[in-house]
Amino acid sequence: MPEKNPKRTRLIYQIAVLFIIAVILVGALSAAFFHDLSINNVYKQFSYRSECSAKDLETYLKQYPAYEWLIEYWYDHYSELDIEYDLDYRQDVKTAEKVRMLIERHPKLRLEYVKPYEIAALPAADQKLYAEIIYSWLITRIDQMADSYDFDFLYCLGTTDPYDKQQVLFITSDDEMERGEEKGQLYPIGTILESTKDQQRAIRMTINGKPQVTFNKDGKYLEFYYKIDSIRGLELLVCFASKFTAIHETIDRQAIVLSLVSATFLAVLALICMVMINKVVNKPLKLIEQNIRLYKDTKNGEEVRNNLAKLKSRNELATLGADVSDLTQEMGDYMNRIEIITAERERISTELSLAGRIQSSMLPTKFEFDPPRSEFAIYASMDPAKEVGGDFYDFVMIDDDHLIMLIADVSDKGIPAALFMMACKITLIHNIKTIKDSPSRILKKVNEAIYPNNPEDMFVTIWLGILDIRDGTLRCANAGHEYPILKQPEGQFEIVHDKHGMVIGSFEDCDYTEYVLKLQKGSTLLVYTDGLPEASDVNGKQLGIERVLELLNRNPDKTPKEVLDSMKKAVADYTKDREPFDDLTMLCLRYNGPAEEAEIVSADKQLK
Repeated sequence: MPEKNPKRTRLIYQIAVLFIIAVILVGALSAAFFHDLSINNVYKQFSYRSECSAKDLETYLKQYPAYEWLIEYWYDHYSELDIEYDLDYRQDVKTAEKVRMLIERHPKLRLEYVKPYEIAALPAADQKLYAEIIYSWLITRIDQMADSYDFDFLYCLGTTDPYDKQQVLFITSDDEMERGEEKGQLYPIGTILESTKDQQRAIRMTINGKPQVTFNKDGKYLEFYYKIDSIRGLELLVCFASKFTAIHETIDRQAIVLSLVSATFLAVLALICMVMINKVVNKPLKLIEQNIRLYKDTKNGEEVRNNLAKLKSRNELATLGADVSDLTQEMGDYMNRIEIITAERERISTELSLAGRIQSSMLPTKFEFDPPRSEFAIYASMDPAKEVGGDFYDFVMIDDDHLIMLIADVSDKGIPAALFMMACKITLIHNIKTIKDSPSRILKKVNEAIYPNNPEDMFVTIWLGILDIRDGTLRCANAGHEYPILKQPEGQFEIVHDKHGMVIGSFEDCDYTEYVLKLQKGSTLLVYTDGLPEASDVNGKQLGIERVLELLNRNPDKTPKEVLDSMKKAVADYTKDREPFDDLTMLCLRYNGPAEEAEIVSADKQLK
């Protein structure tokens, strides 16, 4: 049962699915790309602003000649300092009072330019007072910097190897946050902070000269570390922090918007492309497909060519349409040629069949004589490999006492061999009528007639014998034919190695040796063409004359017809389904003795 055609999907739908997938992929990839690009830009901008701010702060600190003394003092005496963190010192009466007191005690002291040796000469209380004043000024300065550069936090840390803990030196103010050491508060000076492994790695790389950007342990802030100085083993770092959560949300929103815009643009573009593809590709393909089916159903090539001539494409589809048109033309011509060839083959087959019947009618098919002959029994058959063959046989009583019999094999097969065979047979019959007593002379005359009229250089092998039925004398001549096989009474079938003459039709002047076989009562003679021993199996292995003898000797007392029937069956079993390669022709004679003895033998058989 033929399989049903699978359900098909239109090409335009498949293209639409591909476009949809492409739109989704491009939208997602563009969103991811923009998201990463935006984050990288944020990192770069944050790093740039932080580094500029850090350099400003570094410049500001180092303008104080005693800044190293100040850092060490703040680091070591943070618990002793009286500091107001979140007020502008210029409006802070307390800090201003500290400045007035220190100037009254040391009128020549210029606070912005105090040198380390001048501070060392001050009493401890005035040193403490100086450190508190500069700290208040520093807090005001970093508040201004944080506002200018839009930082949420700006702070300074002092740390030592292994950098797992840092001490806060100063931090910016924030009106909305309280000072304290609790999480979420503004840390006062001296607060110890523990760092994560990521922060430790960032701090170590910063100290080695590479400012770093990282997230803090809460993951809400983007931090930038910058090394200001190393003071007697104390690493002084400044850190800038900005809330990253809000920035990240903004980036996400922008990425989503960009993705939607990109997807919309791509969807519109895909729709336009599908319309164009449907017009330029799908419709022409559909027209070609419809006309291919039309030709399949109607075989009307002219209508198909007219339809495809309407194809407006100017691309490969136009070439395809033209090729289909040409193909229908060629297929129409081919079908016409096939019809002519088929009709011609049928005519030839009919003629060959008729020729085969004519050829068969020319061979003796009646093996009973009128009047009946009890001296011998004869049987023959010819099975051509093709419709007609090149083998032939004949037997005839040339007078009351002599039976002439022959078998022949033409070198070719088919019609040429059949025609050549007809010429040879006519020549043989003519010479047999004129020369009745000498097989060798008959063959010589036949060769003399055939050789000059043989432009195709064909030849024929012939075995010819004349049997004297009164005493069993068989005079024979062999023109290149297969050896005859003879069985004498009480014996087995054996090959008669007679002397071969040249084949008929190859040489101009040929003589043929005549020899005599003495047949006794009960003798059986088999002559055949090479189609018997050369019959081949599916592997190409020939039957062979030895196996032919073996098959004959399994039941040596068969009648001539039984001998031929058994041999044809043996050949068929051996070759099986393989086509015959050569014609198979056989003639078998059983000699029963002179008429009186043959009648006695026949009567004995009837009595038994």
